[in-house]
Amino acid sequence: MTSSWVCAQSKDELARKHFESGAAYLQQSDYESALREFENSYRLSPRPEILLSIATVHERTGELGSAVDALNRYLETAPNGEYAETVKLRIENLQKRREEEERAQEPPAEPVPEATPAPAAPAAPAQEEPLPAPVPALSPQEPNRLPAYLALGGAGLFAIGATVTGVMANGKYADLEDSCKPHCTDDEISGAKNLALTSTVLTAVAVVGAGLGVTLWFSADSGSEAVAGTVPLVAVSSHGNDIGAQARWTF
Repeated sequence: MTSSWVCAQSKDELARKHFESGAAYLQQSDYESALREFENSYRLSPRPEILLSIATVHERTGELGSAVDALNRYLETAPNGEYAETVKLRIENLQKRREEEERAQEPPAEPVPEATPAPAAPAAPAQEEPLPAPVPALSPQEPNRLPAYLALGGAGLFAIGATVTGVMANGKYADLEDSCKPHCTDDEISGAKNLALTSTVLTAVAVVGAGLGVTLWFSADSGSEAVAGTVPLVAVSSHGNDIGAQARWTF
């Protein structure tokens, strides 16, 4: 009994040393050595939390599929663990990134060949007596929807910015979960907070821009010079840890 207990204790101690070595290599961005040490630690002491560090190494080296596999193994071994909800969020974000990379690698669609124009019909014989020229009908002028396009395009850009900063904020929070929680300092957390706040502000601006674009689209008037001159202006400012955005439209 005593020999078995001593053996288990020595394995845990050796696993702890491997884990500490892996954490040191991770801080130095030596991902190959960090992965080796973390896997050795997990082999000696299969604690679910070690899988989170393994997933972090895979994520930083761009091996998103391996990172998702490690996080799924954590949920299988500790479905009600302390980090279960955070792990589910990380898996969702990594899967979105994999889908975006796969779409970016798809070859462009081949252009559709243009149809051959039909032969022109033979000209009609000339009239002996010229007919009076018809009065051209006045066609209604197309409504000016340029302001709507500008507003919707700006909303799309801000939505992309909100998505990118949101993903970056989630990544920083995940790194803090692995490295220092629950003893993270304010300086360590401020970067993730700023990214999350920026994502929220950009989302709000995108929603406002989309609403304005829809309104301008349906209220476009071909005879209104005021609508044609509408220009959306959006400004984002940062002071320390405070980030703000202001949207206004000039007529």
